[in-house]
Amino acid sequence: MNSTKRVTVKDLARLCGVSTGTIDRALNNRGRIDPETKAKILETADRCGFVKNQYARALSSGRPNLIGVVILNLKNEYFPAVLTGIDAEAHKRGYSTLFSASGYSADEERDCIRRMLSMNVAGIIVCSVQNDVSYYEQIRDAGTPVVAVSNLLGEQIPYVGIDDRSAMRDAAAHILSRGYEKIYYVAPVLSKKGQNIAAQALRYEGFLTAMEQSGVEYEVIDTNDKLQSLTIPSNKRCALLCSSDVYTQRCIAKYRGCDNVGLMGFDNVESLRVLFPDLTTVAYDMGLIGEEAVSLLLDGGGSDKIVPYRIIEGKTI
Repeated sequence: MNSTKRVTVKDLARLCGVSTGTIDRALNNRGRIDPETKAKILETADRCGFVKNQYARALSSGRPNLIGVVILNLKNEYFPAVLTGIDAEAHKRGYSTLFSASGYSADEERDCIRRMLSMNVAGIIVCSVQNDVSYYEQIRDAGTPVVAVSNLLGEQIPYVGIDDRSAMRDAAAHILSRGYEKIYYVAPVLSKKGQNIAAQALRYEGFLTAMEQSGVEYEVIDTNDKLQSLTIPSNKRCALLCSSDVYTQRCIAKYRGCDNVGLMGFDNVESLRVLFPDLTTVAYDMGLIGEEAVSLLLDGGGSDKIVPYRIIEGKTI
């Protein structure tokens, strides 16, 4: 065959002595097909340099096999972990993914969404910084499925994540059970007024519920300046409860080794898991959040998917 000519599905069918339908089943891993026939087709496709024309396939089906994903940034290790789960599940289902980061900007988030809609994506998975729920409801009503991760987008947009309120309540209860005299709740994100910080707001509610029932002294570190200038008294057993491992990393650098200071993280990101295996923290499967988001997007059903969490009892509390 002329090496300059692009190999088509019909070419593969002729070379393998099968129908184009059989070629489709082999290449896209669907339907019943003899294993030997499938192996022969895949080997022939590889040898001939065949590349599936996903765009042509999309045109015939009316919608590309492309999922749009908008996150906040890639600095927080939570997001790469979720993206890994999204990409793995999408690939398993024959879809490609298009990632964008909003940088915590509502305007940039909308620009990302507009670009994805212009490509007629099969659906959108978003960790939104916007409080305008109607924006995504309109997109959904126009025919593009939307799934929220990390931050809720009202009751009408399906959500995948953990029960943030219960998780933080349990984290605070775990610290209280160890007899600490004062707890510092480290959550500078609470200073981000006007943004969607739904997950962090729920964690804060869970913390307050646990503390108000305990009667133990506490202080909320709700700005970066407060965290930077924080001085913990040496005559009290105090604990730092971080609302995210972004803050856990900063607290470890400042307070690790202080005998009167306990520390509890939230997220159990990989870098901390490797460097500080004794850290007490809240853990959950971030990759599973991504996988469940793709399943909910493609399979429908509308119901939220809540991923389980657990308390890891390390030695820092």
